[in-house]
Amino acid sequence: PTPLTSDLAPSDRVMCWLCFINLLEFHTLPSHLWDPANSNPGKIVCKEPFLMQWSEKRSVTTPRESLLSHFQDALRSCTSKSPAAQENTQVCLPLYRNLVLMERVSDKVSSARGVCKRLLKACPGSVPICLLLAEVEARHGTSQDTIKVLQDAASRHGQSAELHHALA
Repeated sequence: PTPLTSDLAPSDRVMCWLCFINLLEFHTLPSHLWDPANSNPGKIVCKEPFLMQWSEKRSVTTPRESLLSHFQDALRSCTSKSPAAQENTQVCLPLYRNLVLMERVSDKVSSARGVCKRLLKACPGSVPICLLLAEVEARHGTSQDTIKVLQDAASRHGQSAELHHALA
């Protein structure tokens, strides 16, 4: 028998893993999945990836090693078999964003930076990853580090309005 996940698109597997990790850590499924006009359980109406409610004010309750293991499993199962690293990174970006945010609020800033830098190595043309690294630097680095990340990215992606907006 083949697993059910083999019939899902990679983006749907990402969504399932995000929901599972959210349920594990926050003990609830994200409310935006369902129709707000209907308070009864029903069909999922929104399959957009989401950022979990990681917060510096609320410590992570699930052991970090367990969450890391789940993120690693998620990334393995959501990565397609094609060798296109850039395509895999883009599909898995919501998982990576949540992993980086979880590391950041767990005070594992060097790990969060490391994830971003590995992603940029595999996918140097990704503006969202550059912005994610800049966000980590803005929260835990110096303003010079943040500006350097954004300027380096802007020099490679001169046409990106997002980068120029972040630099402003």
